[in-house]
Amino acid sequence: MIPTLIKQPFDDPEWIYELKWDGYRAVAEILNQVDLYSRNNYSFNERFPAVRDSLGKIKHDCILDGEIVLLDDNGKSNFDKIRNFWRTRKGYPVFYVFDILTYKKKSLLDKPLIYRKELLKDVLPDLPNVKYVDYVEECGIQFFGLCRKQELEGIVAKRRDSRYVPGIRTNNWLKIKTSRKITAVVAGHINGYLIVCEEIETGFRYIGCVRYGLRKADYKLLTEFQPVRFDEVKIERLPQQYNGAVFIRPGLKCEVEFLEWQGDGTVRHASVNRLIV
Repeated sequence: MIPTLIKQPFDDPEWIYELKWDGYRAVAEILNQVDLYSRNNYSFNERFPAVRDSLGKIKHDCILDGEIVLLDDNGKSNFDKIRNFWRTRKGYPVFYVFDILTYKKKSLLDKPLIYRKELLKDVLPDLPNVKYVDYVEECGIQFFGLCRKQELEGIVAKRRDSRYVPGIRTNNWLKIKTSRKITAVVAGHINGYLIVCEEIETGFRYIGCVRYGLRKADYKLLTEFQPVRFDEVKIERLPQQYNGAVFIRPGLKCEVEFLEWQGDGTVRHASVNRLIV
């Protein structure tokens, strides 16, 4: 079941609210053996063996839905770390379980969400790499504000009586993301993306290639700035792959909205809100 993205949180007694985790969505089938896989049926059995071993201690046949995350030193889920976990094997992966789809080989898909949540809480044992995802009732706005204050990814709002519909993007589950904004310098553009950088003491540093729906007026604005060749661009960490893009001398800025800074100093889940002259 896939949540629909909306912009603003809300309060409603008919809804519950959970933390939105920043990791890999996963399903765990615990039948005769444990099978852990992604939403796209990619096996996680070898990638997260500690999670699979913990799931093997569950005594009841069931199918669980959740998110595999890697926590940083502040206890926050960190996508950059989990993305590299297969290579580094550094960190502590945790499968945060927020739903149960079958129990003792009986389908729960037609049961209300709140029934599934309470059953899950009762049957999920205390395990080292598997944790139950609790929820907040009614107070979505306050909950979202706390998440934003703590720089967490966001929340997921779910209708209390919703049934589980696999593979469907639905308005019964809604995700609301926190975000950050910065003013960045436009270095150039390529295929509808803006190449953006931040000002530093020594000049400029590349922070990403960000999608932006360039309009005719925006292209006209870009042409008013003097173009430069790739070898004239003096931007730290600018990838060679952009050789061939249209570069301009610094002067044009933009407002960039993004989820978080990645380990390589670039912005993740970013978009350009507007150009600034």
